[in-house]
Amino acid sequence: MLKFHDKVTLVGTIDPASVSVGSVNTDVIDMSKFHKALFVLTTGVLGASATVDFGIYGDTASGGSFATPVTGKAITQIVKASGDNVQTFVEVNGNDLRLQGFTHIRGKLTVGTAASIAAVTVLATEFNYGTADDNKLSTLGQIVA
Repeated sequence: MLKFHDKVTLVGTIDPASVSVGSVNTDVIDMSKFHKALFVLTTGVLGASATVDFGIYGDTASGGSFATPVTGKAITQIVKASGDNVQTFVEVNGNDLRLQGFTHIRGKLTVGTAASIAAVTVLATEFNYGTADDNKLSTLGQIVA
């Protein structure tokens, strides 16, 4: 019987940290390997008057500039007043990306006004080839099932 981790794998992160004002990117994800990816944004305590924006950007190669946002894949801005300790999902479908001409994506987290605690975890499923283990992020340390 397949276990959950046989169907889903870790493919990208922005590691948990106090993120300075500015932008940080996830690992680049080659969506030719997967049908779906889920970006999980988690905030901790935001700095005074801080804002957090997050969106998905696409390109045609892993080394591209990732200057073009993927249509419909940006969150509504998170603000300090309601944004401490919240989680947000952004789901990406590989077919939708191909229609926009993208093969590779990455998430972009932007913090405004004051440093804030945040992290992003990216999970992928419905592999086009290989197994979860074949497609996992190299920094995945342990799987306990």
